[in-house]
Amino acid sequence: ELDAAMRTTGLTHLTAVSGAHVVIVIGTLLVLLAALKVPPRARVAVLVVALVAFVILVRPDASVLRAAAMGGVALLGIAAGRPASALPALAGAVVVLLVVDPWLARSFGFVLSVVATGALVLGASPLAAVLERRRVPSWLAVAVAVPTVAQLACGPVVVLLSPALPTYAVLANVVVAPVVAPATVSGVLAALLSTVWPAGAGVVVLP
Repeated sequence: ELDAAMRTTGLTHLTAVSGAHVVIVIGTLLVLLAALKVPPRARVAVLVVALVAFVILVRPDASVLRAAAMGGVALLGIAAGRPASALPALAGAVVVLLVVDPWLARSFGFVLSVVATGALVLGASPLAAVLERRRVPSWLAVAVAVPTVAQLACGPVVVLLSPALPTYAVLANVVVAPVVAPATVSGVLAALLSTVWPAGAGVVVLP
């Protein structure tokens, strides 16, 4: 019923694991690590472990691995404080994936992953810097900048997926945008808890 309702309102793209979900989950962890003043190298190590764990949790099918590759490149570059180095790493990842599977060039999922990652590499740090100059705490600036640039970059491609997108679907996407990240994080936590404490998982997933 939930899947059908999301299709009707133009939110079906949120039901598939994508680079955006990788960014939200790993980005949330990055914000926590930054708030705890964890050194850059230690952040990278923690993020790599978390990325692998996330892939295992949601099952490592082709789309998830592509999303992890794209989102991982951007976030590891940002975590290491070297977004400039992440851009050639992204280009290299794209080339390797296309050599392995040239048909990815026709995949909207792949395009969305690449576009979102490119936006993060090029736009997340500048936007966070702008917010910090406006006296926004650094952890909050990163938390706002990461999903904002990804959503802005992916918007035009998402519209191509549904050329007959009704106007209320556009409104629906605008309305749910602020809660996508909390819902994703609570969903992941619930999935982890469900193996050891189902009752607790039911509470965590309520939001």
